[in-house]
Amino acid sequence: MALEIHLPNQQLVRFKDGDRMEDIVDREKGKNSMLTTFFKKNKEDSIVRKCLYKDFPKHFTWNQSNLCWWTREHKSMIGRLVYANPAEGKRYYLRLLLCHIIGPTCFEDLYTTNDLLHPTFRKVALEKGLIETDDNLSQ
Repeated sequence: MALEIHLPNQQLVRFKDGDRMEDIVDREKGKNSMLTTFFKKNKEDSIVRKCLYKDFPKHFTWNQSNLCWWTREHKSMIGRLVYANPAEGKRYYLRLLLCHIIGPTCFEDLYTTNDLLHPTFRKVALEKGLIETDDNLSQ
């Protein structure tokens, strides 16, 4: 199962030619995505909070019509986060963090390490040792 990733407030919006901007905004406002609903599930249930985003489909199935995760009753499914190129910057580092941080309940959890809120996902990845700095290359 391909798992969506998006930056805060940048989830996919679908529309047709001729749709008015106001109608699109009204229709899409507050709509859940796979990722934001994953956060909500983690917030509601501490037992659920023990798995990575990629492992979520082992226990839950995505209901596209209701835009929610339902408890999986049958076979397990393998999850795969959609690809993000390192050139995408923020989205790449978000994907990297989602592959390593268990049970985030919001984007702020991904911006935090050692109880310190960082300004970027890259800084958190650096602090967690998921990437290395290239500062020594310029010396």
